[in-house]
Amino acid sequence: MSMLFTNLRIIMGKHKFVTFLIIVFTAIVLSIFGLLVTNATQAQASFRSFEETYGNKTVYSCGETLSDQQYNEYRFNDSMNLYGKFLEFNRLLMESERFTLISFAMQPVYLFSPEIPERFLYNYELGTHTTPQYYKGRLYQCAKSIQVSDSFFAEFDIKLASGEAFNDDDYHLAIGEPIPILLGSEYDGIVSIGEVLKGDYFEKCSFVVKGFIEKDSFFPAKGTMLSCDRYIILPVMTYEEDSEEARLSVLQTVGGIIVSSLGYDETLSQFEQFREQAGLKKSMVGFSYPKENNNRSILDQYSAMTKEVASQFTVMVLIVMLFGVIAATLTLCSALRENRRNFGVEMLCGATRVDIFKVALLFLLTVLLTADALSLLFAPDAMLSIQLAVLCMLLLSSIITAVYIKNMDMHDILGGNE
Repeated sequence: MSMLFTNLRIIMGKHKFVTFLIIVFTAIVLSIFGLLVTNATQAQASFRSFEETYGNKTVYSCGETLSDQQYNEYRFNDSMNLYGKFLEFNRLLMESERFTLISFAMQPVYLFSPEIPERFLYNYELGTHTTPQYYKGRLYQCAKSIQVSDSFFAEFDIKLASGEAFNDDDYHLAIGEPIPILLGSEYDGIVSIGEVLKGDYFEKCSFVVKGFIEKDSFFPAKGTMLSCDRYIILPVMTYEEDSEEARLSVLQTVGGIIVSSLGYDETLSQFEQFREQAGLKKSMVGFSYPKENNNRSILDQYSAMTKEVASQFTVMVLIVMLFGVIAATLTLCSALRENRRNFGVEMLCGATRVDIFKVALLFLLTVLLTADALSLLFAPDAMLSIQLAVLCMLLLSSIITAVYIKNMDMHDILGGNE
């Protein structure tokens, strides 16, 4: 045993700087490996979550397409009873068992108070947002918001981080009542649950904060996937009695997103069937399939992207592991080669190649365990994956080193083929 540690001390003493470098390099490799494994796991989880949420579904757009003349007539007179027809059409779409209608609108709201950072303003990401304005002493802030039906949350797996979700009553408010809202995660710390915000939504009103959406929650819109983090989320409201507000609201409820796995032709057929049943003309409502580059839907693109990211992280993990094994093994084999004469003398005294392998194994353990301890300082959350990496590196390096020792030429030291 003393000879084992003596040889280890000799090898490490001769190669102090190289040993130090390989420990540092291995620690860096293990840290990167741990971080990559964590990211790869998250990427795989994101891909699985995306597939579970959307699967083979396709997102279509729908909404009213009234001409200006029809819209004004509907809003102020409604001699064609379009209000009742749109109500019926919305009911048929909502109750369909073959696809899901998500009433959805991206109309901004004006906030009077409290003052909010510019990142929450409409079109901020495009660099064309309207800066807050003062009019007659009142602050006007055009804030990003979406108005959604209840199916929005289940279909896109939107969850709350805190607070309460919308209930049925929140979608059927009387005119003048405070409007309940949910806020994206970045609002947390700026306003609080239960706080009342003053603003304008068709008319001056107040908004009551019910809760905050989980961080990194996304929904498809505008040909991409948008984050909820900076949005105000309002319920699409319906009214019990015919009024100007009710007529505007029902146009919102039939506009939005249809999520379907039926395919375009069958989904359109169902949509047209409901339109005819409601008594609406074809020119009054529209149905479209928004596609992006190369005729691929946004869900197809993001499915491919999340899968590709997960695969890339996996490849990067394997490459990092390979570099670590190669670096540790080459350093060790080089040290063994330079210490070959000492090993030859020991073999003349009765030592075997197994004894040499024990020295190599002890060197590997010393390097890897020291690097292991250092790497955990930089990637403490990846402890399990780093320990697995250490075991894999030890196993692979040991196998390669054992093969090297078995074939290490000692003839010139031992004499002939003895």
